Amino acid sequence: MSSQLACTVSDPSTHALADIERQLRWLLPENLYAAAWVNPSPGTLMQVFGHLRTLQHILIDYVPRDVYEQPPQPGQPRYLWQEGTLLFTDLAGFTPLLEARAAEGIAGAELLLKLINSYFSEMIEIISKSSGNLLEFTGDALLVQFTTGDPRRDIAQAINAGLRMQRAMSAFQRIATQQGELSLRMRVGIHSGRFVKADIG
Repeated sequence: MSSQLACTVSDPSTHALADIERQLRWLLPENLYAAAWVNPSPGTLMQVFGHLRTLQHILIDYVPRDVYEQPPQPGQPRYLWQEGTLLFTDLAGFTPLLEARAAEGIAGAELLLKLINSYFSEMIEIISKSSGNLLEFTGDALLVQFTTGDPRRDIAQAINAGLRMQRAMSAFQRIATQQGELSLRMRVGIHSGRFVKADIG
């Protein structure tokens, strides 16, 4: 009586394609995902590339650099002591503006959303051009990290970013509402030295 041993050898490229397909399913809109597999023409693939590049730019601007480059594992907090400079900003005058816009109903909410989008877009652009690493949003507050390895350069970049952000606040000084003219002001704090950075979820 003889026995036969069946052995299946899988093609590594098949697994690679399966991994790519699974990731694209999450990253692409349904119509673009379908087009990429049904009709992978150069034009369609360029649309896929453009969409993925846009997502990458969003991640770079809105997600801490180390989280973007090495995503933490779910349920596994990590922390690291670092040397560098931190810049913290928050807005003064936002609560009265929020209350004034709330009293204006839907139109007020739309105006507030437009202003918030304009504010964050302006500040994130300044942070990016100042070589800062945006760590988090907390309400209307921002926390930015500068870690070039040169303490003096870190401090200079943080101060420069803070000054540029405060100058940009001129666009938010005179805001007309039904309750009168309101304004937003930015407060800035800077810490330089050792700190612990943690990803907890």
